[in-house]
Amino acid sequence: MISLKKKKNIRLINTSTYEIEKFDDPSIPPAYAILSHTWGEEELELRDLCGPDAIQRTQGNNKIKNTCILAQMQTPKLSHAWIDTICIDQSSSSDKSEAINSMYRYYREAKICFAILMDVDGNGVQLVDHNKPDTPRIIAVRDAFTNARWFSRGWTLQELVAPTQLIFYDKN
Repeated sequence: MISLKKKKNIRLINTSTYEIEKFDDPSIPPAYAILSHTWGEEELELRDLCGPDAIQRTQGNNKIKNTCILAQMQTPKLSHAWIDTICIDQSSSSDKSEAINSMYRYYREAKICFAILMDVDGNGVQLVDHNKPDTPRIIAVRDAFTNARWFSRGWTLQELVAPTQLIFYDKN
């Protein structure tokens, strides 16, 4: 009998080694982190990864390194993460198409989603502090948060509703 169910596969970055690993059913890790972000001018892509040093050679590497660090800090520690810029082969139209069609599932199946708002500089400000009145700095950061570019792009809705846990971070 021929199965019409499409086999799932995914590329994930190893959060310890920064190496990209490809998984097929049923070997996909049951818990991984996922990054939601806006693309910047100098993003690292899959084709740029040719060894453990590759992650050091670009300004766009901070999002990748910080995602891996945050994944490692989870309890239990998450050994893998999905980051669109490096887990999708941008030179392959079929790879991009498959990823776009699977993206909601990637976010839904992730253990945690980290949303990095690159145009928000909170600099340690806690947006909600019930023990202190709102200061001008808190109000300014809250305004920057609500006006962040992340909220105005096409992928935002699915990245808000699909993950079971979503944590927002500023550019720092």
